[in-house]
Amino acid sequence: MNILYCSVACSQNVLEYLSAKTGKVLAGVTVQKFHRLILSGMNVNGASVDALSSIPVVEKIDGKRVTKLGDDVQGNIRYKYLPAYNLPLCRQMMMFIHTFYHVFKWHKKHKKASHVVVCDVLNVSMCLAVLCARVFTRVKAVGIVTDVPGLLMAAPKNVLDKLSDSVSHLFLTKFDGYVFLTEAMNDVLNPKKKPFIVMEGLVDVQMKDQTREDVRKKADRTIIYAGGCYEQYGVKMLIEAFRRLPQKDIRLHIYGRGEMVGDMSKYEQLDSRFKYMGVRPNKEIVDEELKATLLVNPRPTHEEFTRYSFPSKNMEYMVSGTPVLTTNLPGMPKEYYPYVFICEKETVQGFYEKLNEILGMPEADLAKKGADAKAFVLEKKNNVVQAARILRLAEDLRSK
Repeated sequence: MNILYCSVACSQNVLEYLSAKTGKVLAGVTVQKFHRLILSGMNVNGASVDALSSIPVVEKIDGKRVTKLGDDVQGNIRYKYLPAYNLPLCRQMMMFIHTFYHVFKWHKKHKKASHVVVCDVLNVSMCLAVLCARVFTRVKAVGIVTDVPGLLMAAPKNVLDKLSDSVSHLFLTKFDGYVFLTEAMNDVLNPKKKPFIVMEGLVDVQMKDQTREDVRKKADRTIIYAGGCYEQYGVKMLIEAFRRLPQKDIRLHIYGRGEMVGDMSKYEQLDSRFKYMGVRPNKEIVDEELKATLLVNPRPTHEEFTRYSFPSKNMEYMVSGTPVLTTNLPGMPKEYYPYVFICEKETVQGFYEKLNEILGMPEADLAKKGADAKAFVLEKKNNVVQAARILRLAEDLRSK
């Protein structure tokens, strides 16, 4: 099976190069990890994979209006990077043109063999180009849907973002098949009942070789939250609940960017046990998660967007082997329930009580909870298993 994978995914070498050139950790680390795990899983399953990538930066590189990167190969995955134009409308128009050309060229090369295009539907210009090229090539296209455009909570959007959401809704029904994060997504985005699979997330199969640090040897116990720093994500509720805890040997470390970053110094002054860690490379965060006592996702469930989401952070948490506390998210299948702690009362008092309860448990019980979660996701949700499901969907579509 030949796959053309259209997204923002970059090789590790290119990500490091772009970070060095811009002088900062790039946004969208979670998105990069998600797509690269799929690409790696497809490769392990024997697919021939070409990644057509939109460079995830808007800044000028070396003072140039147009950033061009050479092709790259990593782990048998061939990356081709579209030129990035430092003008908003020009950027999107040229992305469309270049994507259309490369899809057409790729199809011509593989038209006598089994081939399917897989596309991140949130990249509007690339998706429109794929669907337009599909009219002429008849190549099958699978849409990966990790978000419901215009619905899920995010940073404030500008006019172009809102226009992009509107356009997304117009073409979402045009794919031949879909990969959704939740069943609820299928209900609202697949009215024509086209073939689909639900893949709430995936973990790196190589994490089986990572060993969690023995936290009993540490003087302090650390609670970690890593994700968007938004009040709507429950971050403020978590901090206020933590401040009520009486234990002197605990720490709360928060990683990420968002609207609450400006408040973090205030909380650090109010409670010396709290520390905002900023935006860090994913590998560094994962290393810290392996050393932590507890990983928390306080995302409230009353918001409509939670029906259509399964935080990838929960998957990363679970595969670390460190116990996880989360809320009873509507998008979380019941098969996950035995492997995580769930806070039923989504209030400051409710989180305080649950945190206090967990911190009072024997370390052996906590270690078993984390180990069982790791075993579950490594067996059922690893990137090789999940990528195989996407490839089966692609093959079924192609054979029709």
